[in-house]
Amino acid sequence: MREFETHSSTAKPDDQALAISDVKRDMESTLRWTVSSCGDVGYGKTEVAMRAAFKAISENKQVAVLTPTRC
Repeated sequence: MREFETHSSTAKPDDQALAISDVKRDMESTLRWTVSSCGDVGYGKTEVAMRAAFKAISENKQVAVLTPTRC
């Protein structure tokens, strides 16, 4: 996980860094949870989602990432 985080492209804005740490904390708890991320284009939702997906995969969990597409 650290190697993945180290190769991240840029410095994270405070809100994005907070979202990343909140997701990590939630993933490490024993409670079940569901997360939905919404926001304007360019605010780092994909970065947060990919970090969460990588963390889950590195812990032998299954991951599905859904993205909208145009018709």
